[in-house]
Amino acid sequence: MHVSPYEDVHSAEWDQLVSQSVNGTFLHSRRFIGYHKNRFDDESLLIRDASGKLVGALPAARSPNDPLLVISHPGLTYGGLVRAHELYGGRVLDALESCAQWYRDAGFRKFQYKPVPAIYHRIPAEDDIYALFRIGARAWRTDLCAAIDCRQRGPMSRNRRTGIKRAASSGVEISRDPAHMEALWAILERQLEERHGVRPVHTWDEICMLRDLFPAHVSCMTGLSKGRVIAGLVLFHTPSVTRAQYSAADPEAREISALDLVFETAISESVDRGIRYFDFGNSNEDNGSVLNEGLYRYKVGLGAGGVAQQFYEMAL
Repeated sequence: MHVSPYEDVHSAEWDQLVSQSVNGTFLHSRRFIGYHKNRFDDESLLIRDASGKLVGALPAARSPNDPLLVISHPGLTYGGLVRAHELYGGRVLDALESCAQWYRDAGFRKFQYKPVPAIYHRIPAEDDIYALFRIGARAWRTDLCAAIDCRQRGPMSRNRRTGIKRAASSGVEISRDPAHMEALWAILERQLEERHGVRPVHTWDEICMLRDLFPAHVSCMTGLSKGRVIAGLVLFHTPSVTRAQYSAADPEAREISALDLVFETAISESVDRGIRYFDFGNSNEDNGSVLNEGLYRYKVGLGAGGVAQQFYEMAL
């Protein structure tokens, strides 16, 4: 395997690999990685076979908090080695060993790796997990996510069923109009500030940019009361997964369980489109060591089950 650093001239080749890979999503595309490129020093690598064909791509960047740490990828929900079908088994081991050696030679002392969760794979593709074991990486963090298997949904709780009926009887209307995203974002910012003293990971300008760059992959669904947005979701769409990237509800929405109806509509539409999983994301704080039990219970009450997302680290 031949490893070399990514440069902008490789963007089309990179994105073609992602589109044909066994485990890549639009989050791995250079357009997505590039929307916040000014925040990070890129350290992405290309993996080529003996004939020079690009068979793997590792999105990565220097940690903004530790110049000796390289992460795949600090700006993404998941990074990991994106690979063509012919890069498997021992070849993946060779590829990750070569990447680790590249970073070692570049002066890095630690390498953190966020693999693509299995629910996003087009086919089973956890060869990298085995390779991480072989090269001495350890799991340093585990998040507990929640997802619905759209082919075999778990049981819904009585509270969620009641909430969906309450919202419907209260006249909540579902809208898919992207023009409502700004009002939803204002609710989200207030909710995060009041409850946690934080702001969304993306700024309003960034989420607008992503929506414009990826109109087929980024959308919103809102619940309206008398024409006013009171709750909703920002959804990320990949071939096998719909992910609720953000959710928000104002006080009126919480009173009439409007978000329950929005979630149920989004889940039902995912089923109708043949999507395999509906991903609620994680329910953790403090690098996975704290589980928000109430939030996780809410997701399980909508029919979700647990999905572990592990983060790996190795000394270089």
